[in-house]
Amino acid sequence: MPKIIVDLSCGGYKEGDQVVSWLSSNVAHMYDIKKNLLQKAPNFTGYPHGQLFGSAFIEGTAEELKTFLDLFARNYEDDHTQRDVGRIVEAIDRGEQLIRCYRIVWPGRFPEERADSQMFARMAQVILFEQRGSYGHLISERDTFRLHSLWEVTKVILLDTNLHVHYRNDFAMAFSYHELGFDFNEAEDQSARPTGDDYFRLLECVKKIADRFDEKLAWFAAEIERDPRYGKQGIQ
Repeated sequence: MPKIIVDLSCGGYKEGDQVVSWLSSNVAHMYDIKKNLLQKAPNFTGYPHGQLFGSAFIEGTAEELKTFLDLFARNYEDDHTQRDVGRIVEAIDRGEQLIRCYRIVWPGRFPEERADSQMFARMAQVILFEQRGSYGHLISERDTFRLHSLWEVTKVILLDTNLHVHYRNDFAMAFSYHELGFDFNEAEDQSARPTGDDYFRLLECVKKIADRFDEKLAWFAAEIERDPRYGKQGIQ
């Protein structure tokens, strides 16, 4: 069955003096206090941070997620959590593949997510992976690699020699067209930005890099398996 990802981040739970939702606070409480509940969260990745968007994710089939969310709601019985969990389950039932809880808690506050958001986020992580010479704690590095690839890209700014990728949490990175394998404005006297056919060639380069994402996850899996610090423990 296909896997669904739920971004548990809400970016805070108050608007002025008015409590909007306790979901973010309860996720953080589960992470810090209710360890037995956290262990039942399918494929939990990240660290819940009340002020950031895209910091804690769970992943599983629809039934796995709904089973956990039902348990979560029974542990945190405030009206806000009951409402928000219900809305998350509705999104799961609609077949959404990546559910952003900050959009559920703050309906109407954000513009529609970019259709190419994950393509640019994956591209950025693949480039950073391929530029790294070595890795330290492999499981932590893998989780960071995966976590950042799930951040929502809100804006892509095209300049004459590079592009800037901006995320919902206000983080941003810049990549030269040369890094993307995109042969644009290589002559020093050019200053135009890619448009028309050039823009679509750029997107092809971005997609080609993003498509190497699963290959990098497979590399992490193989390295973790053969590393004596982890392999014999059956850590996935």
